[in-house]
Amino acid sequence: MKPALRFFLASLLFVAGTFAFTSTVEAATITICDSGCDYISLNAAVTADVAGPDTYVLQTGYNAIEPGYIYLQDDTTLTCDPGVIFGNLGAETHLEPGENLLVQDCQFQRTRFQNVSYTPSNVTWLRNTFLTNSLSYIRLVTLDGFTISDNVGLQHIDIMGSQNGVISGNDMECRSSNRCIDLRQEPDNIDIHENTITHYDSGPYPWVDIFNATNIDFTSNTLRSVPTPDGSRMLAIQRESDNITVRGNLFIFPEDPDGEYSGALAIHVRARETDMNIAIEHNSFIGNPAPIDPVDMYTYAQCLNVDDDGTAVAPTQINITYRYNLCSFTFSDLRHEGIRVSEFPNPNYQFNLIDEYNGFFGTENPIYSDAQTYTTSTLSPTTLYSDPVLRTENGAILDDYLPAPMSRYLDVNGTIDIGALDGGARINT
Repeated sequence: MKPALRFFLASLLFVAGTFAFTSTVEAATITICDSGCDYISLNAAVTADVAGPDTYVLQTGYNAIEPGYIYLQDDTTLTCDPGVIFGNLGAETHLEPGENLLVQDCQFQRTRFQNVSYTPSNVTWLRNTFLTNSLSYIRLVTLDGFTISDNVGLQHIDIMGSQNGVISGNDMECRSSNRCIDLRQEPDNIDIHENTITHYDSGPYPWVDIFNATNIDFTSNTLRSVPTPDGSRMLAIQRESDNITVRGNLFIFPEDPDGEYSGALAIHVRARETDMNIAIEHNSFIGNPAPIDPVDMYTYAQCLNVDDDGTAVAPTQINITYRYNLCSFTFSDLRHEGIRVSEFPNPNYQFNLIDEYNGFFGTENPIYSDAQTYTTSTLSPTTLYSDPVLRTENGAILDDYLPAPMSRYLDVNGTIDIGALDGGARINT
């Protein structure tokens, strides 16, 4: 072998060995606890980090008082032993995500996840618990690719201009006056499904706000509350939002034991200056049983409210497909409306409703507008107005809001049910 070739091959093997050794060293699992671990704090561990994938494990005995800001480097996994809690009840800790972040199986208190200096992609929060003794939340700004799934107690998710994300299977407890889920600054292609969203606190904001967003699927979620504030709006779709799907959700209207509600809206659509295309299908809107004094119930409730902000200077279409929805109230002598439509004094707005196989029960007006442009006669002849016969009347609680087998709301179009829940085949005898 020629000396030059021998030197070349030796150099190549050295370089290859160096890369192999470096990769092995960098793909490390790093333990963090008060005694006997690699580090005593997360901040110390990530400060010593070198490039490459690392898993940080907060082990039993971790009690560090972390600083106010920690940057989680690219390719980081953060996980915890059972019972370990990250965060200080005093000052908030801000964790900034890097690229390819995975946070799983941890408990957090007074912790904010937010990207400020970086715009990473592929960040994931999985199976974490956010303690309700303090506010913890996730705010993502112009990210591409995120997953927030199967977390418990999360109080606030703020998506600002991010895209290609999934928010699923979370049990959210919204205990501040802010929104539970807030989509704004033109987020795109986000799937929000199978979450339970419970609202606990006062505030003028919608529980879920889809604001200037496109290609959003809001499906199979449950929205409910411990008695909540004046002017409740569960889901708002606003401004230049387009291609929004709302399907298979259970909206449970709040009660007000103090009788101070100005009203409650399940879905509020407000147009501005661009066309809106919204599909609202197979949802159940349920008014809970009234308390002893009917005055204590919300002043009014509407399953769908459509209006505009009056600023359109060119023809603007509001296109809503509304099919197979159940709007049902136990108490029918109060001001409940199925659909309320603004008369749009600005002539540039055109509201187009495609409806079929919807059910309205206990409403003063299934559909209403001040100038009577929209009345019951304008609804599809497939509309039902009879009692849906929900199973809340029996002793079981697992089948609440499910139509009983004899309900006329089952199999209305062959095999298709009205509402969010599958009641099985209808029994006619």
